[in-house]
Amino acid sequence: MCIPTLDINNVKEFNRLLLDYVKISCAFYPSNHFCEEVLDGSYYQEGKICKEKTIMTLLFSNATYEDFTNPIHFLSKRIAYFIERPFFREKIELGYSSLLGGNIDVVIERDELVNETLLYSITAQK
Repeated sequence: MCIPTLDINNVKEFNRLLLDYVKISCAFYPSNHFCEEVLDGSYYQEGKICKEKTIMTLLFSNATYEDFTNPIHFLSKRIAYFIERPFFREKIELGYSSLLGGNIDVVIERDELVNETLLYSITAQK
């Protein structure tokens, strides 16, 4: 098993994007997406495990080898996923599906923090 190495070519840009990502993520995810131990710092006795550390851990645990090779591009994509979403609406009605025998709605919602993607839930209703 290979462990990827984070290849940072521009430290200043990487730090700026990482701070931006963490700030945006903290604003996006409500506190109920974090366990109580993360919120109160009791999970780790020597240092506080906080929302920011949790977000950074999950960010890189969902990264691919390519993301480790180009972390600036990776962070830029993740930030854009939060910001540049003109599709973000409560519900998109796709209409009736004869195959499924009901109306198909796409509900865009905040997914759990531990999941790789941030949004989307598709439901079929009769």
